[in-house]
Order: sequence, then C-alpha cells, then structure tokens
Amino acid sequence: MKEELYEMQQFVTNNLRKLLAFGILVVLYVFFAIFGRNFFSTDMALVVLSSAYWIGFLAIGVTFVIITGGIDLSLGTSMICSAIIGGMLYRDFAMPLWLCFIVVVMIATLIGLINGILVTRLKLPPFIATLGMMMVARGFGSIITRTTAKTYPSMYEEGGWFQMTFLRSDNIPVGVLWLLAYFILAFIILNKTKLGRYIFARQQ
Repeated sequence: MKEELYEMQQFVTNNLRKLLAFGILVVLYVFFAIFGRNFFSTDMALVVLSSAYWIGFLAIGVTFVIITGGIDLSLGTSMICSAIIGGMLYRDFAMPLWLCFIVVVMIATLIGLINGILVTRLKLPPFIATLGMMMVARGFGSIITRTTAKTYPSMYEEGGWFQMTFLRSDNIPVGVLWLLAYFILAFIILNKTKLGRYIFARQQ
C-alpha cells in the first residue's frame, strides 16, 4: 500500500512539474500578447522563430543527458567556441565553407567526448566536469581567435548557400524545419530504440 501511494505521489509530482513549465509558457505568451505590439503579426513570428530555433537544437541534445540525471554546463560555451573557430578558419584562412563546418562539428564532438570521459571514466560529478570544460572552451576560443568576432557568409555572399539551406531563405526560417526533423529523430531514438531504453533505464 505504501509503495502504491509513493508511486502515485511521484506520478502526480512529475506531472505537476510538466504542467508548471507549460503554465509559465502560457503566462508569458498572454503577457506579451496583451502588452506587446504586433505580437500576433507574421513578421513577429518569423523573427521569434529565426532568433530562437537554434536553442531548440541545444535543448534536444542536452535532454538525453538530463534524462540520465546529468547536466552539461559547457553546452553553450562549446557551441560558441567551435562556431567562432570555424568562422576564423573561413574569414582569416580562406578555408572552404564546407570544411569549416566539418571542423566545427569535430571540435564540438571532441569537447563532448572529453566531458563523457571525465564523467564516466574518471567519475567526476557532471556539474564539476562540465563547469571546468566550460571555462576551458571559453579560454581556448578566446586565445585562438584573439577575442575578435568572426562571421559566416550571408545569403548574398559567395558561400551563402549554407544560410539559404539551413538558416533562412526568402524570409522563411528554414532552420525551424531542420529543428522539427531533429526533434522527430530524437523522439524516435528515445522511444523506439535500444539506446533510448538504456537512457531511460539510467534515470532509475
């Protein structure tokens, strides 16, 4: 009887947390709808989607870590570090754009691999390991680029195919479509594969 009561309490608590997050989102939406100008306009929707969809990629990726009870504080800094180095290679060394993107992915993957080794092999707490890696990534990116901003080509420059293919094309936030595809892929992995079942099992 006590076990059933405990399971029911856990079920209610977990669902209340989910409802709380959704409720906060609704409150924010209603607030800006009342006090914001042109909140329901098409231009505003495009601006929001174009400005925020990349956060969705980070959120979906770190979801796999959070489900297991871990955390990754270096996520945003790792993204900036790898991206700014790719921009430096493109602008300062005239490296082909496609090769810059491969380097960006490799750097981000290496940072994630180091985090994984620190947590799983060296048994460091995820908070400490990723906090340290956040500082390392920030310092490394600053040293390599000499703390100067680096940019990628716009849609109207040579190499702007990336902008049109992955980010924005004719005022359409193409990145949102990629985010949707990424979400579906992550959903399938978590719910339909052996890896997903293992991730949820680690939660226990």
